[in-house]
Amino acid sequence: MRILQVVHGLPPSEWGGAELVTLHLAQALRARGHEVTILARTAGEGEEFALREEWYEGIQVVRVRNTYTQHVSFRLFYDNTFFHLPFLRLLEQIRPEVIHFQHLAHLSVNLLPLAAALGYPTILSLHDFFFPCERIHLIDRELRRCPGPDRGERCIPCLQEAATAEEVRRRFVHMERVLQVADSIVTPSQFLAERMTRYFPVLQGRLQMVPLGVKAVPRSATQRTAGEPLRLLCVGVLMPHKGAHVLVAALQGLPPHMVQASLYGGIVPFWQGYVEQVRDAARGVSVRFCGSYTHDQLATIVAQHDVLVVPSLCEETFSLVTREALTAGLPVVAARHGALLEVIEDGVNGLFFAPGDAADLRRCVWRLLTEPGLLARLRTGAVETPVKSLEAYAEEIERVYREVSESEEARIRQRLARVRQVVAELSAENAVLRQEHARLQQALRMSEQERQRLQQERDQLQREQQHTLTVLRYQEEALRVRERALEEQHARLAAIYASTTWKLYRGYAFLQEMCVRHPLRLLRQWLKPPGGRSAP
Repeated sequence: MRILQVVHGLPPSEWGGAELVTLHLAQALRARGHEVTILARTAGEGEEFALREEWYEGIQVVRVRNTYTQHVSFRLFYDNTFFHLPFLRLLEQIRPEVIHFQHLAHLSVNLLPLAAALGYPTILSLHDFFFPCERIHLIDRELRRCPGPDRGERCIPCLQEAATAEEVRRRFVHMERVLQVADSIVTPSQFLAERMTRYFPVLQGRLQMVPLGVKAVPRSATQRTAGEPLRLLCVGVLMPHKGAHVLVAALQGLPPHMVQASLYGGIVPFWQGYVEQVRDAARGVSVRFCGSYTHDQLATIVAQHDVLVVPSLCEETFSLVTREALTAGLPVVAARHGALLEVIEDGVNGLFFAPGDAADLRRCVWRLLTEPGLLARLRTGAVETPVKSLEAYAEEIERVYREVSESEEARIRQRLARVRQVVAELSAENAVLRQEHARLQQALRMSEQERQRLQQERDQLQREQQHTLTVLRYQEEALRVRERALEEQHARLAAIYASTTWKLYRGYAFLQEMCVRHPLRLLRQWLKPPGGRSAP
């Protein structure tokens, strides 16, 4: 059987749960004789939305690049027609007999109805809350658990900076339509099936629960002895919803020499501030920040620890790492909510604490430190916990593939009915998009008019600026002429001043000579009669 799996990421760049499930399932299906191709989104180099083919760990992988450079509206984050053309080219190339959509985040949910409309059998796996929640984990902006989208109404405050209320409601309605198109929808846990049916009542009776299979992790031969620190392991990307800060806060009330913790997980640049806060809080306690890891390193990591801690604030929908730890004989201390209730039995293979309650988590760790025989009993319970193998999971999924591929006539009738419904809905949406297009055209015309007005204002300002510069040049020239005239007048005044000063000096000298030095001579001159003769 030719199988195409579609997922939002894949190793070696992405190591999340859905990514690993997709890769491991593809390998198991290939071992069963199937031809498997994986279409995965990547943020690597290349042209936007371009396809790049490669082989990874024995599987043909086609990566499509998406770095959000062309996401100019909120809708493009979940309904992006830019993916349609490369997707159609891939379908034409490999002609799959069944398409398994593992995750459509970072891609476009409309790939599913597009494939269905072309007649391909489609299976959709639900791994988290991507369809009802844009933030995926049902954790709001205040890091509180969301009780549900309420048909998008509760999503409005979380997305108020990205979309209008109408756009947020439209997303929920669109997701509801897409969910109705798939031939089969599988969920890994009863918890997720019940929640999705609650949020989307149209899914009632349509969900199949198929728990995921895991690659067994070898059991650790080393066990903690009395007096040694209790070694806690916490695995998950360092983001608030995974709750690393809860574990660090719990350790602050315990003796550092009695317990040590290791945090394994990558760092998302957007949450660098949160990571720094956790690092600051971890000062004074025994915590190691070990960074990200590859899946083949997990066995070594697990062998170096005694207990797995799952302090998630969000409700886990399955938790691969929990089951991997159990296969290795590690008990699990976890927040009491979500799908973890389906695999952990309190006091048998692990312990529960109240979600987000560091004091209650500290109580559980203290029990492991002080209660005789508790850790050994939990380890035995962990080893005895039934965990589905990857091979068994592949066999169940193969059965689902065959079910949607068989009963051709009934399948075609159902598909045609769905296609007609989708066409009708898309026609209605097309009318809305035409109106939106007309509105955008009107806005574009208004923008063009505004641009022309601003252009005219700019030209007018440039003319005024040119006129002002001309006037300034004339005034500068007039000032230079005036300065030269003032300089010439200053020179004339200086000459007059010098001449006047000289004359005054001569007059002063004459007066001094006549009046001070020779006053009688001046008197005789005054008394000299007319005609030049002096008086006798």
